[in-house]
Amino acid sequence: VVAVAQGRNLAIKDKELLGSGGTSDPRAVLRVVGGSSVEKDPAYSHTTKSLKKTLNPRWREVYKCQLSAGAEGDAPPVLHCRVEDVDELTSADYMGSIAGINLNDLEPNVISRKWYDLAAADPLEPKKTSKNVHGDVELIVLYRYNPDLDWDPFDRDAPTSTDAPNELR
Repeated sequence: VVAVAQGRNLAIKDKELLGSGGTSDPRAVLRVVGGSSVEKDPAYSHTTKSLKKTLNPRWREVYKCQLSAGAEGDAPPVLHCRVEDVDELTSADYMGSIAGINLNDLEPNVISRKWYDLAAADPLEPKKTSKNVHGDVELIVLYRYNPDLDWDPFDRDAPTSTDAPNELR
């Protein structure tokens, strides 16, 4: 379970025409890679709503996904968060991202609430960089692993039912 709480002191991406100020329309994009997740699988990503004209957004959105331990040798599940400025006519402007949170490093069933600094380069998409990056994002993470739910449907050694098959006649 991940809650995207808020951001603070984000970079200005929408400059005012007459003046030195400006705002942004930020949204956060969460993605889990590694473990049992599949690259580009929408079940392992979440995009918050875009909040208009703010440098200190309060998203307060929750994202949940189920992960399994994955096969031995798989990369651990890592949570990434990228912040973008949404524009109506052009593609989103990159505002920064966090380095990534290795979910295996978190203590199970303990809530982790922390501010993460935004970095200039996106670890998942190296072409996305910006010199105008500052601010941070508050994430609240609760990693619960339930080994009873982690199973391989093709495991030949798994216990099987001895009941008569349920057949339609």
